[in-house]
Amino acid sequence: MSKIAKVIGAFYSSDIGKKLANPKATVATAAMIATVSNVSKDAVNCAYYTIQSLNNERIPEDQRKFVAALDLSNGIMNVGVQLILSLGIAQAITSAFDKKIAKLKEFSTDEKVIKEAYESLSKELKNKATYEEFQKLYKHKVKGTTAATRLGFTILAVNIAMQIVTKRIITPLFATPMASVFKEQFEKAEEKKKQQQKEQKINKTA
Repeated sequence: MSKIAKVIGAFYSSDIGKKLANPKATVATAAMIATVSNVSKDAVNCAYYTIQSLNNERIPEDQRKFVAALDLSNGIMNVGVQLILSLGIAQAITSAFDKKIAKLKEFSTDEKVIKEAYESLSKELKNKATYEEFQKLYKHKVKGTTAATRLGFTILAVNIAMQIVTKRIITPLFATPMASVFKEQFEKAEEKKKQQQKEQKINKTA
């Protein structure tokens, strides 16, 4: 038991162990990965669906521009809002976790909690480890459990904020008004293109 405690202690004292045990770094990394994954997916979808709608012959021609404008508006809002949320989301998640979840008994390294856990062990296990050895192992276990739980909590919270709050609450409020603006721009661009084609035909026949 004492050898195991030494190995665990050496690992957590190493540079790798310190980085893995650093809750802020873990949360920031998880939030960044979730953000990049969600934003890149939505950016690609935005471009794909907008172009597809503009050229989709199954959509009536008089409706294509609005459908494409709506796809573009949804994409811009989804990407933009998620990027804004990502600026403070790691800090907010860490704060929420530390204030609520980390204070639960399961994540406590209080002396009283450790003693209760030690006393609940069988006599056989107590004979294999002193209280000091158990205390050290218990603290390392709690540290690892806390880090893993914080990571899972971060991934869940980021995805809820970015996928549900953004796409189901914020984006629908602004996407339709934005779509009207983009539709007007599409129509102007098409009108300009038709005018240029008309001028080119006139020049060719002149």
